[in-house]
Parts: sequence; C-alpha cells; structure tokens
Amino acid sequence: MSEKTSEYHGPFAIQLQAFIDEKKRLGCRYAEEERLAHKFDEMSMYHDCNNGLSPELVCDFIKYQPNWQATTQKRRISFLRNFGSHLINHDIQAFQPGYDALRATAINFKPYILSHEEIRSLFRLSDQIHPNYRQSHIFYPVLFRVLYGTGMRISEALHLTMADVDLEQKVIRVVDPKNHKDRHLPISSSLAEYCSWYCGKIHPVYHGEDLFFLSNKGDGHYSRNNIQVYFNRLICRMGIPYNGYKGGGPHLHCLRHYVECF
Repeated sequence: MSEKTSEYHGPFAIQLQAFIDEKKRLGCRYAEEERLAHKFDEMSMYHDCNNGLSPELVCDFIKYQPNWQATTQKRRISFLRNFGSHLINHDIQAFQPGYDALRATAINFKPYILSHEEIRSLFRLSDQIHPNYRQSHIFYPVLFRVLYGTGMRISEALHLTMADVDLEQKVIRVVDPKNHKDRHLPISSSLAEYCSWYCGKIHPVYHGEDLFFLSNKGDGHYSRNNIQVYFNRLICRMGIPYNGYKGGGPHLHCLRHYVECF
C-alpha cells in the first residue's frame, strides 16, 4: 500500500508516520500512541492490507489478552479509531472498531484501600531500605509519600521537574497531565520537609528542567514497572496477599484513592 520508511516498516508505514507527526504538531504528547503505532505496524505485516484497514486486522489488534490491564484494550480501540479517521480523510478505506468491543469488567470489582496502619507500615518499611547505589533508600520513602499526600498519578510524579516543585510555597505543579489540565497541588509542611531532604541528597546543584525524581541510571527516568515490583515486595512483607490489580490486590494506584496530610 505504501513505501516503507525507516521508522515504520509495514503496509501503513507512511500513513502511521504522518498520523503521529500530525498529532505532535497539534501539541499532543502522543507517547503512548506512538508505542501502539509500532505494535500495530508489526502486526500489520501479517495481514492483507491491500484494501485498507481490514476488520480482521482491527480485531486481532484489539483482541483482549489475559495479561492486559483494564485500560489496555480501550487504548488500542481509541488508537485505531483515530488512525482509522486519518486513513479515511486520506481516501483509504478503514474499519473502525466501536467501544462495544470492550471486554466487560467485573461489576463487583473494588480497589484495595490501604488502612492508616498499612500506610504507616509501608512508610516504615520504605524508611528502612538499606542504603544502596541505586539510591532506593532515598527515592522510595519520598515517592510513596508524594503519591499519598497529593493523589497524583505515578506517571505524573515521574515527570515532575525541579521547577514544578515549589517547596517555599508548598505547591507542586502537574503540567499537561492525562486530562491536559494543569493542576497545582498543595502539600503539607511535613511532606515539604521530606521533599527538601530528598533534594539535599539528590539535587545539591540543579537546573529547573531537571527531573525531580532523577535516577542515576540510563536517561534519568525511573521505570514505572520496576516501582510496582518494589511496591509489591513491600506489600508482601506487610503480610498483605497480592492477587494482582485485577484480583483486587494493592497497587500503586491505590495510593491515589484518598489524599492525606501527614
């Protein structure tokens, strides 16, 4: 259907690149969609796409997998609906999935709400992390308290810059979050003290654009999956059964369910 590019290699290579570029020009972050574009590109190479975006390819791409989170299938459907519209606007046939394809989630699902004592145990265990070169003993005590004390998402916390954290005014600014509405979150004096201690350890000298939660490995970004794994270890040490997020077990996201000042 199209010539191949260095970025994508399937039959929709040119269209995918144009689609992503267009969204970025409009100011969309589109990092997740770009990741999905590569997944779709790989899958498209195993399908007949001479007549455009086929129902078979669409169904394969959005077919629910047991290891998916609740939002994974929805993201894929949303991606194909947007990409399908792009194709149609460029006179290419495209089958667009509806959200009725979403796998029904259990009606009785309830998130795990950590008790005050469990939160204190989590903080206590994180404070007892043995000093190590990865600086886990500095990172986790503050990260968990920031999530709990502000209600922000883990992805938002990991994208905070030094300029976003105003410890004098006790305000953290979340820029371009999931709903694209910036937020200013007040923090307690004790949380500000923890953040100040953290900055003294990690950021003795810094620039405003530096990541607040700065890893000493790779590009400076912490891995959300690695954080979840470490969180699970602490939860297990607390004696809380972990059956996975879908099974109602504790998850990093549980720290967002209510905001506490401590």
